[in-house]
Amino acid sequence: MDIATIKTGDIFNYDSYTAHGDKTHHHKCRVLFVGSESLFYDAWWEGINKWTFVPVRKRLAYYRFPLTILNKLTNLTFKGFEPIDKKSADKLFLNSPEVLLKTTKEIISKNESDDTLVEVNSDMIAFIPIRPKGGTLKPVLLDSTQLTKVSLTKKVLEHQNLDFIHTDNIVLHRVGLDGGVPSYCIKTA
Repeated sequence: MDIATIKTGDIFNYDSYTAHGDKTHHHKCRVLFVGSESLFYDAWWEGINKWTFVPVRKRLAYYRFPLTILNKLTNLTFKGFEPIDKKSADKLFLNSPEVLLKTTKEIISKNESDDTLVEVNSDMIAFIPIRPKGGTLKPVLLDSTQLTKVSLTKKVLEHQNLDFIHTDNIVLHRVGLDGGVPSYCIKTA
């Protein structure tokens, strides 16, 4: 499968087995976008005949497959296309990047971030701080019109304790939407 050929609206199917009830579930999915690390998708709800994310809600977390395992899924097949209407696509902020910031604790502690503009395709973003034992705190809305790497790092540090993050790498990645704007949190794994 050539990941470069996958586009928004492509339909794919895959099966998953659940030991509870000894059942195989057939999933119909629609590509939202392909990021740098994951394929983001919507799922069809068979019982109510609708997509999970359309119509768009103000808060949601995208479904995703890591690109590293996409070619390893033997029961994943692409067949068909169903476009996402422009209004829904705009509300989903499909053009906002998957990874907003990649840095390290060392760079942050030395305040070595640069003034490069961060392009998010939205005037606001939601940063969702994570708790030390898992879960999330209340999202913080950030003005992203003149957002730079250094200002983003400062905002993250205002709201996120990095002491319990066990890796040196700090990656701010896309979660979905919160308050109707693109949402991001620190990837812990």
